[in-house]
Amino acid sequence: MTAVIFTSREDCNLYIGNLPNLATGEMLTELFSNYGKVIKVAIDKKLEIAMIQMSNSIEGAKALKKLDGFQFAGRTICVSEDPEGIL
Repeated sequence: MTAVIFTSREDCNLYIGNLPNLATGEMLTELFSNYGKVIKVAIDKKLEIAMIQMSNSIEGAKALKKLDGFQFAGRTICVSEDPEGIL
């Protein structure tokens, strides 16, 4: 079980690992917007990761809880808090 540590209601940064190569910003926005407003998506296809900024930590916590371990385009993605906010 993943611990959710978000400390404020301001925007929330999430790290997504094990990203499939065919993933696009639009695909991730569509997936994560089921849990709140997506502000920004950055993908590094070489490292197979993405960073997603959501509008607040409540929405980010919902997305993390529902999508960590989710099957996305044939891969199990890992979602965690990105406290550094590297976007």
